[in-house]
Amino acid sequence: MRILIWGTGKLVASYMKFEYFDGHEIIGFVDTYKAINSYMGYKVFRPQEIANISFDLLIIGIAQSNVEILETCIKEKLALNKVFFVRFFNGFGELQKYADSLMNVETLNNIIPLLYVEIKEKMASELYMRSNFHKYELKDSSMIKTIGGTHIIAWFPVELLFSERTEDNIMDSYPSAWLRQNKIWEDHPIESFEPYK
Repeated sequence: MRILIWGTGKLVASYMKFEYFDGHEIIGFVDTYKAINSYMGYKVFRPQEIANISFDLLIIGIAQSNVEILETCIKEKLALNKVFFVRFFNGFGELQKYADSLMNVETLNNIIPLLYVEIKEKMASELYMRSNFHKYELKDSSMIKTIGGTHIIAWFPVELLFSERTEDNIMDSYPSAWLRQNKIWEDHPIESFEPYK
C-alpha cells in the first residue's frame, strides 16, 4: 500500500522508529509549513501538492490542527475514505459532518495493525479517564491502595501525568519543573511499564 504521512514531528518519528508502516511503501511526508525538503530520507510535500500525488492512504500524524487539515483535504478534493486522522478524539468542529467519510479505525486493523492497537488503547484510556476522573474529583478509588499504613500507591493512566489538555488537568497551574519535564517527555512512546519490585 502506498502511504503518504502528514506530519514530521515526534508522533510520526515514533511510528517510523518502531516500524509501524513496515511492509508498505512510504511515498513521502506532508508538512504544513514545509520547513524541510526531506524527512528520514523521503521527500516532503506541501499540502497544496497532495492532490497530484497517487496514494492509497494518507495518515494524519499530527496531534493538533485537525480542522485545518481536514479543510485542506476537502479543498484539495481528496477521497476522504483514504484519509485517517491518528488523533481524532477531539473531533473536527464545524466539519464534523465529514467525519463519517473518513477512514475509520476498524479499517486500519488489517492495514497497519500496530497503529490500530495503539489507537484502540488510547481510545479506551480516554474513555476511562473521562468516565472516572473529573477535575478535583476521583470517581474510581479502586486504583489507590494503602500499604502498611505509611504508603499509598496509585495506578493511573500515564497520559494523565503529562497531559496539558484542560479536561485532563486536575491542578489549576503547574510548577515550572513539571513544565520542563513534560516538554522532555511529551509524545514519548511508552512501550511497557513494569512496577518497581
